[in-house]
Amino acid sequence: GIRTLLHPKTLCCMLAALAALFAGPGSALAQATGRPIRVLHGEGGAVDGANGGTHGGSPELRSLLDRVVPGAPVMPPGMPHVSVYPLIARRGPASSDHNLYSDPGYLSLDEAMRRGLLRVNEKPAAVVPGLEVENVGDEPVLILAGEILVGGKQNRILQSDLLLPGHSGRRDVSAFCVEHGRWTPGGKEFRAAGAMAPATVRKSAAGKTAEAQSDVWSSIATLGRAASPSSASPTQSLHDVLEDPKVAAESKARAGALRGSLPPGTVGMITVTNGTIYSFDLFSSTVLFGKYVEKLTRAAVTGAPEPVQYRGIPHTDPGIEYFLRCAREA
Repeated sequence: GIRTLLHPKTLCCMLAALAALFAGPGSALAQATGRPIRVLHGEGGAVDGANGGTHGGSPELRSLLDRVVPGAPVMPPGMPHVSVYPLIARRGPASSDHNLYSDPGYLSLDEAMRRGLLRVNEKPAAVVPGLEVENVGDEPVLILAGEILVGGKQNRILQSDLLLPGHSGRRDVSAFCVEHGRWTPGGKEFRAAGAMAPATVRKSAAGKTAEAQSDVWSSIATLGRAASPSSASPTQSLHDVLEDPKVAAESKARAGALRGSLPPGTVGMITVTNGTIYSFDLFSSTVLFGKYVEKLTRAAVTGAPEPVQYRGIPHTDPGIEYFLRCAREA
């Protein structure tokens, strides 16, 4: 899977980072953070993109973008300022279609934890910006940045997308707290929340050091005010905001309608709010995208910015085709 987060009006300056998203098969899953590409190999430790990671694009990324076309935009119910453009894999020769329409063999976070194959724990000496992960199964496990983990001393999200090999041993990973008001003594184990942090929260953590923790908390507070949950979270928890009965009912209905409108062959989506690109997620196969589409659509409709009118001027075409063409050529 390849994915990036884009701040409005900064598309072209992010293209160099986008080109670093895709790493070679079996070796890595990279995230465009503008800084490190986090790689977990089958042996040894993590590799920082600044010190030996993959930069400058790849034939795999260009090949994938050559096969992707944007579909007609879909508006979630009650959100006329939001448009989601499905990214559709074009059919080609049968041999080249195999990867786009087959299961690459990665377990998702939810699948692995449900089967008891992924262990996520606090470090022996617990710290906010770090966790331990271990894949005890045979299949690689894909964990996306922003997937919410609940439990431990406080709820967390991982900073980077990770592809964890089978029988990985314990690995240290970077994380951010998404529950400002709790640090429970004795808490150790985590479980999957089944939810993704909205792009505003993910962007506040992407490519930054632990000092950016206050930015993450600030983005959660902003989201909480905009979402207007029926009751305030006592621990300022992102999970509490997303699972608030009022917020959850609205977001699940909108996300369900959005998913039902995505055409066959969809491998990703670009979310546009108020005429500018808000988030971009692209995966290497329809099967892989299908594992995350529920989380991604719900995050898109929950965290999208409020509608803005620019002095009554209609929002312009966000330039999806141009963006994908520039990404291909970066």
